[in-house]
Amino acid sequence: NFWDFDTSPRVARDKICDSERLQLEDKKQLGRIRHLCTVFAFPDDTFKKAAEIIQAMDIEVREVKELWEVIGALQACITSTKDQRWAELDPDVLEEEMKKHVKRVKSLHQCLRWSDAYQKTDALSKDFMNTLPLIRSLRGRAMRPRHWNVLMRKMLNLPSEEEEARAAAVYMAAAAAAATLTVTAGEELAVQDIALTEEAAAGPDPLTEAVPVL
Repeated sequence: NFWDFDTSPRVARDKICDSERLQLEDKKQLGRIRHLCTVFAFPDDTFKKAAEIIQAMDIEVREVKELWEVIGALQACITSTKDQRWAELDPDVLEEEMKKHVKRVKSLHQCLRWSDAYQKTDALSKDFMNTLPLIRSLRGRAMRPRHWNVLMRKMLNLPSEEEEARAAAVYMAAAAAAATLTVTAGEELAVQDIALTEEAAAGPDPLTEAVPVL
C-alpha cells in the first residue's frame, strides 16, 4: 500500500506503476463508452462525474509518486548522516540540507495530507530538524570525555561507575559469605563422619540393643 509509510520506496514505486496502468485502462474505457453515452442519451452529469473521479485519481497518483520521491531522498539523507564520522559532521551544512527536505514536504499537494505516508514523513523531517540544535551543542568545546561516558551509559542504559562499584561490593560480599558457608558446611560434615566412625567402632550399645533371652 503506497499510502502507508512503512512501505519501502521501491515497493511503493512498483505499486504506483501498477496503479498508473489501471488508471490508463480506465481512461481508455471511458473514452470508448463516451460515444455510446451520446447515442443512447445517457445523462451528461453522470459521465462528467466519472470523468472528474478519474481526473482526481490521476492527480493523487501523480502526487503520491512525488511524495515517495521526497520520502526516498529524506531517508537517504538521514542514513548518510548516521554513517558520517562525528568529527566530519557539519551542523550548518546539515541544517541547510534538512531545510530543503522540510520545504519539499510542505510543498506537497493537499490531497496527500490525510495519508499515513505524508503525516509520518512530515513528523520525521520535523523531528530530525529539532535535533540539530542538540547536535550543535554536543559538538561544543565544553564536552569532555567524562561527559561522553555519562551520555553513552544513559543511551545504552548502562549503570554509572558508582552503581558498578556498589554492585561489585555486593557481589564480593556475597562471594565471601558463600565461601565461608561452604567451609563451615564441610567442617560440620567432617565432624559428623568422625562421630559415625567412632560409633561404629565402639559396637552396639548393650542398653539399647535387644539381648536374646537365655
